Amino acid sequence: MVERTTELRHEIEGTRDQLGDTLEAIGDRVSPGRVVERRWNRVRSSVTNARVSVMGRPSDTSNASSGEARGATGAVSDAISGTAGSVKDAVHGAPQSLQETTEGNPLLAGAIAFGVGLLIGSIAPESEAEKTMVGYVA
Repeated sequence: MVERTTELRHEIEGTRDQLGDTLEAIGDRVSPGRVVERRWNRVRSSVTNARVSVMGRPSDTSNASSGEARGATGAVSDAISGTAGSVKDAVHGAPQSLQETTEGNPLLAGAIAFGVGLLIGSIAPESEAEKTMVGYVA
């Protein structure tokens, strides 16, 4: 009987500890300061990812040279000219290779942004000011 009572008390204490941890986690989750911090971290991560996809990783730009590019091209051609197993490996690594090649090309990103802006500008209807300016020029 005494053992059962002691066992029940330990279970109750364990349940209280778990309940306290759960309530603390809920409080942390709905705390306005923590909500703002999580959103700020999400925005910071998005901006960092966008910057890396356009400009490349800092180590990529500091160590890039034409010799390394030729070495990478030679490695790719060696992989393609190898056995069937190495060709299979090269095909599986192609998406990452393509991402690394396009990553860090701000001129390409700028050209794409210009093209998108040109497309949006050509779709938008003419304003009255544009119509009058065309009349003056023509």
